[in-house]
Amino acid sequence: MTILNNPNASVILDMTFGELIGVNPDYVDPETVPEIQWIVKNSSFICKHNGESGVYDYIFNLSMIDSYISSHGAPSLDMLVQLQALERDGYSYILFNQGC
Repeated sequence: MTILNNPNASVILDMTFGELIGVNPDYVDPETVPEIQWIVKNSSFICKHNGESGVYDYIFNLSMIDSYISSHGAPSLDMLVQLQALERDGYSYILFNQGC
Protein backbone atom coordinates (compact mmCIF):
# COMPACT_ATOMS: atom_id res chain seq x y z
CA MET A 1 0.00 0.00 0.00
CA THR A 2 1.40 3.41 -0.94
CA ILE A 3 0.84 6.33 1.35
CA LEU A 4 -1.24 8.21 -1.24
CA ASN A 5 -3.79 5.37 -1.32
CA ASN A 6 -4.25 5.76 2.43
CA PRO A 7 -7.47 7.70 3.16
CA ASN A 8 -5.71 9.32 6.13
CA ALA A 9 -2.85 10.66 4.02
CA SER A 10 -2.64 14.28 2.92
CA VAL A 11 -0.53 15.97 0.28
CA ILE A 12 1.15 19.26 1.17
CA LEU A 13 2.48 21.70 -1.41
CA ASP A 14 5.53 23.80 -0.53
CA MET A 15 4.88 27.20 -2.12
CA THR A 16 6.43 30.64 -1.76
CA PHE A 17 4.13 33.61 -1.26
CA GLY A 18 5.55 35.07 -4.49
CA GLU A 19 3.92 32.20 -6.43
CA LEU A 20 0.48 33.23 -5.21
CA ILE A 21 -1.52 35.11 -7.84
CA GLY A 22 -1.73 38.78 -6.94
CA VAL A 23 1.52 38.85 -4.98
CA ASN A 24 4.44 40.71 -6.51
CA PRO A 25 7.39 38.29 -6.21
CA ASP A 26 9.57 41.27 -5.26
CA TYR A 27 7.48 42.27 -2.23
CA VAL A 28 9.48 43.52 0.74
CA ASP A 29 7.11 43.37 3.71
CA PRO A 30 4.59 40.50 3.82
CA GLU A 31 2.59 42.40 6.45
CA THR A 32 1.55 44.92 3.76
CA VAL A 33 0.39 42.49 1.05
CA PRO A 34 -3.40 41.82 1.22
CA GLU A 35 -3.19 38.36 -0.39
CA ILE A 36 -0.51 37.24 2.06
CA GLN A 37 -2.42 38.65 5.01
CA TRP A 38 -5.55 36.75 3.93
CA ILE A 39 -3.53 33.52 3.92
CA VAL A 40 -2.06 34.43 7.33
CA LYS A 41 -5.50 35.13 8.80
CA ASN A 42 -6.88 31.80 7.55
CA SER A 43 -3.92 29.52 8.23
CA SER A 44 -4.11 26.42 10.41
CA PHE A 45 -0.50 26.62 11.61
CA ILE A 46 1.76 29.63 12.06
CA CYS A 47 5.51 29.84 12.55
CA LYS A 48 6.89 33.35 12.40
CA HIS A 49 9.47 35.55 14.04
CA ASN A 50 11.50 32.47 14.96
CA GLY A 51 14.59 34.03 16.50
CA GLU A 52 16.98 35.75 14.12
CA SER A 53 16.10 33.72 11.03
CA GLY A 54 12.96 35.63 10.07
CA VAL A 55 10.85 32.50 9.56
CA TYR A 56 7.43 33.35 8.14
CA ASP A 57 5.71 30.00 7.42
CA TYR A 58 1.99 29.22 7.33
CA ILE A 59 0.06 26.01 6.64
CA PHE A 60 -3.18 26.62 4.77
CA ASN A 61 -5.92 23.95 4.76
CA LEU A 62 -7.43 23.89 1.26
CA SER A 63 -10.51 21.94 2.37
CA MET A 64 -11.57 25.00 4.41
CA ILE A 65 -11.42 27.52 1.55
CA ASP A 66 -15.21 27.89 1.16
CA SER A 67 -15.56 28.56 4.88
CA TYR A 68 -12.74 31.11 4.77
CA ILE A 69 -14.39 32.91 1.85
CA SER A 70 -17.78 33.08 3.56
CA SER A 71 -16.22 34.28 6.83
CA HIS A 72 -13.56 36.70 5.60
CA GLY A 73 -14.18 37.40 1.93
CA ALA A 74 -11.11 37.29 -0.30
CA PRO A 75 -8.71 39.86 -1.73
CA SER A 76 -8.66 38.40 -5.25
CA LEU A 77 -10.90 36.14 -7.31
CA ASP A 78 -7.86 35.00 -9.34
CA MET A 79 -6.10 33.91 -6.14
CA LEU A 80 -9.16 31.91 -5.08
CA VAL A 81 -9.35 30.22 -8.47
CA GLN A 82 -5.66 29.28 -8.11
CA LEU A 83 -6.20 27.81 -4.62
CA GLN A 84 -9.31 25.90 -5.69
CA ALA A 85 -7.41 24.46 -8.67
CA LEU A 86 -4.65 23.24 -6.35
CA GLU A 87 -7.27 21.50 -4.21
CA ARG A 88 -8.77 19.87 -7.33
CA ASP A 89 -5.25 18.73 -8.28
CA GLY A 90 -5.16 16.71 -5.06
CA TYR A 91 -3.34 18.97 -2.62
CA SER A 92 -4.72 19.08 0.93
CA TYR A 93 -2.52 21.78 2.42
CA ILE A 94 -0.08 24.46 1.30
CA LEU A 95 3.01 25.34 3.30
CA PHE A 96 3.42 29.01 2.41
CA ASN A 97 6.85 30.50 3.01
CA GLN A 98 9.14 33.27 1.83
CA GLY A 99 11.52 30.95 0.03
CA CYS A 100 14.33 31.43 2.55
